[in-house]
Amino acid sequence: MLPESKTRFASAISSSDAFAMGLLDSLIERFGRARATSRGSALEAQGRLAEAYELYQAAGQGAEASRVMLAQAESEPDPARRIGLLALAASADPGCAAAQTARRRKALLSLDLLRSRPGSLLESEQRALARELEAAGLQREAAEVFGSAGDLDNQARLLAACGAIDALESALTAEQKERISRRGRQQVWNQATDTIALGQRFDAIRMCESWLAEHPEDDEFRSLARSTRERLLAGPCVEAVLGDEPVVIALGDEVSIGRSDATIVMPSPVLSRKHLELKQSDQGPIVCDLQSRNGTLLAGARLAGPIAVGAGLDLKLGGQIELRVQPRGDGALRLQVAGQTWLAPLGPMKIGPFELKIASERVQVTLGDSREAPVLNGLIANVPIDLCRGDEIRETRDGPILLKVAGS
Repeated sequence: MLPESKTRFASAISSSDAFAMGLLDSLIERFGRARATSRGSALEAQGRLAEAYELYQAAGQGAEASRVMLAQAESEPDPARRIGLLALAASADPGCAAAQTARRRKALLSLDLLRSRPGSLLESEQRALARELEAAGLQREAAEVFGSAGDLDNQARLLAACGAIDALESALTAEQKERISRRGRQQVWNQATDTIALGQRFDAIRMCESWLAEHPEDDEFRSLARSTRERLLAGPCVEAVLGDEPVVIALGDEVSIGRSDATIVMPSPVLSRKHLELKQSDQGPIVCDLQSRNGTLLAGARLAGPIAVGAGLDLKLGGQIELRVQPRGDGALRLQVAGQTWLAPLGPMKIGPFELKIASERVQVTLGDSREAPVLNGLIANVPIDLCRGDEIRETRDGPILLKVAGS
């Protein structure tokens, strides 16, 4: 026989032996298991359940071991020993039906012992028992034990989950109810203050008002709502620093000047209540005298109709008060009147890539041309921002201040 043939023959013999040995081991295991089952059944018939349990365990028959140990536990009169036997039954084969029954009965028996002897279990043991009861689907009982252990959160969770609201109310002590109330109040307070910090000031005021409707005695929420409302900018004029320039911005699509009832109010007797108006037109910004009593003069002549601002105008309101109107590169108009300077964008005011405008009696910063939210007082804001006195707007956290509102 050639050497290669001898090698293949020897290999075949070896493989055949290995297969035969594996088959023999399998047959021995089956035979041993069958013998163990037979012997276990015989021991059960004789009432020797503990020995049958040991035999089944040694043979790897966990389900059978759980079953006989459950039976042994049921016949045990001493509750403490019965709990130990049920624990053995539950651990032999945790997934089998007998083990699940053993776990449930162990948990209920432990609960009965706790009820009859309060304080017999440590707090950690009570929590472990509560988790066993919950795992067994006994939510009401688990809630009871969590309450005994002082775990109010889990007790409330389980009582709410099983719809036992009345039990939840009666289970809570006055101190616990107060603690829940304080926690709820703190959550609302945190939400309101966070909302203020991120720019949604009107939303925060509504949160405070909603809380006060149910808790009218809460002066801290009342103070928060009042101080936030007082700091809000209603417009139409905003005193601020724009870049490095202190300005007063007169917002609105139309800006008027007059003694009263105007965007820019100047208490002069030569002015009418609403004397002059600036607004946009198809030809750009224009100036209109509003049929004032003393009129508006341009180069000594009284304005009879609208006139374009063009490169700039020098006017006299009521024949006495000088008004210079000049266009700015950002689309706004610069108004110099009676020694004061105003900016009139006649629409949204450009603040870097963002826009400043008036809407619903509040002054807001919106995204404008930006895809990123502005930074408000060091925090990335939600838009639109309801501006308050003292606010600072930046494009990025480390960028220059684009707008700083006067006041605090």
